[in-house]
Amino acid sequence: MRTVRIRNYNFPVWIIIVAIIAAVSVTVSGAGLTGPSVDAALVEDDALRTRLNIWPRTPVHFDKDDLTSLAVSGNGAKAGAHIITSQHLRIDLLTQVADPVSITIPIRNESEDSRTIMIKVIADPKVLVDVEEGFGTRETRLAGSNQWVMSVDGNTDADFNLKVIALRGGTFFLLIEMFSVT
Repeated sequence: MRTVRIRNYNFPVWIIIVAIIAAVSVTVSGAGLTGPSVDAALVEDDALRTRLNIWPRTPVHFDKDDLTSLAVSGNGAKAGAHIITSQHLRIDLLTQVADPVSITIPIRNESEDSRTIMIKVIADPKVLVDVEEGFGTRETRLAGSNQWVMSVDGNTDADFNLKVIALRGGTFFLLIEMFSVT
């Protein structure tokens, strides 16, 4: 086995290679969080909040004040929500097998004009998701895999309904992203 001598110690070459790869990996992964294209700040619950400069700010956002009373209906289903950014929401869901769950998610449009937004849901492959219009939202259309486009009335507290069916029981998390289209 080949070794490298550093200050009276013999180190195997494979340990030095692993240390170099680990140092480079940490440097590369940390470089994506800071830089000219991303603003990053720590919020009160120590979750990293980022805003990419390439996306325009949207006046439609998740309503933080109404989120505490997240409406969940389903047989024994429980859900908790956490706003990561104003356009990213994480929902932790406890559900039974094949039992439909409906979650009403409050949003707010600060603009006087109606806006078209895209809703993208990232979920476990064993979770089926559908989005339906609610109060102040209309014209919901499927735009892709777990992506929907809808219109939100101007200057209103609105909501939309997230329909979830789990193909296995237990706990899941759903990441909901909201993007401005117009």
